[in-house]
Amino acid sequence: MSIAPLEPSDIDELVAFIVDYKRERNTDLTEAQALGLRPAAEQVIQSENSYAYKYAAEGKKLSGYMIVHIVGFPMIGGKELYISELFIGADERAKGIGRRFIEKAEEIAKMHNCNRIMLNNPKEYESYKRAFYSKLGFTERVNFANFVKPVGR
Repeated sequence: MSIAPLEPSDIDELVAFIVDYKRERNTDLTEAQALGLRPAAEQVIQSENSYAYKYAAEGKKLSGYMIVHIVGFPMIGGKELYISELFIGADERAKGIGRRFIEKAEEIAKMHNCNRIMLNNPKEYESYKRAFYSKLGFTERVNFANFVKPVGR
């Protein structure tokens, strides 16, 4: 089982994985979203405050990835590691890969002296239903709402 940094040479595979993942969830990408995948991935890989990791079984294509960001957070008196994306292909789930990604996130958080790790997990996702994050020590904040406002381009 190999988790490794996502490299610029992995971007085509990452884009294909995301398109397949969205299709699997019956949420096809708009043309604008599809066109934005490559530049967004390139930006994350080049960012000083972001880290991207991939999972690929030996000799196989990319079948999971995680992107994390280090965010200054004055309200908590320090920094937070934010997991913006952690996805694993259907054929590779329940094999310990998600746990390995979280261990990597914890390692990065400690390296940057972060106060905490934060992520969002939709309640309809299997990972939420299985209490995946709770089992790894995460606490659900029931008194917080997650708001999103699209910004036109």
